[in-house]
Amino acid sequence: MKKKTNITIDSNVAEMLEEYLINNKIGNRSKFMKHIKTYKKSTDKLEKGDYVLLDGEKYVEYEDSIVDKILQFVSTTVGQYVKKLSTKQADVALDWVYVIQYDVIPDDLKLYFNKEGKYLNCRRSSRSKIVKYSKSKEELEINLMTKKYNL
Repeated sequence: MKKKTNITIDSNVAEMLEEYLINNKIGNRSKFMKHIKTYKKSTDKLEKGDYVLLDGEKYVEYEDSIVDKILQFVSTTVGQYVKKLSTKQADVALDWVYVIQYDVIPDDLKLYFNKEGKYLNCRRSSRSKIVKYSKSKEELEINLMTKKYNL
């Protein structure tokens, strides 16, 4: 006998899943959905320690393909918001004050990720480039998979 497992996901993800099941005429939705527990985010404020996904859209055309690789990486990899810099800091450009840390960086991109204080493998971002965030890394990974497979 198979063991049934309950999972907990964000209510927005649950709504997308329910819509997918309806649109694809997958029968017995209620039997499937009863194993999914949903929750609402308790806060709508980005906090240090939250996991984030960045926007991968290019606003300026570059000849160097490395920019495309960096944008592809940060928009398909979950990072963690670890530090906010001061706009008065000399090396801060515009509003790129959010420091995002990544666990594993591809070798060809390592030169483009810096150390920020005690944090390694970091990129700076503006708030507008942070398109999704969550306390749960798994929630953002599920979001990436649903986007990847058009669910």
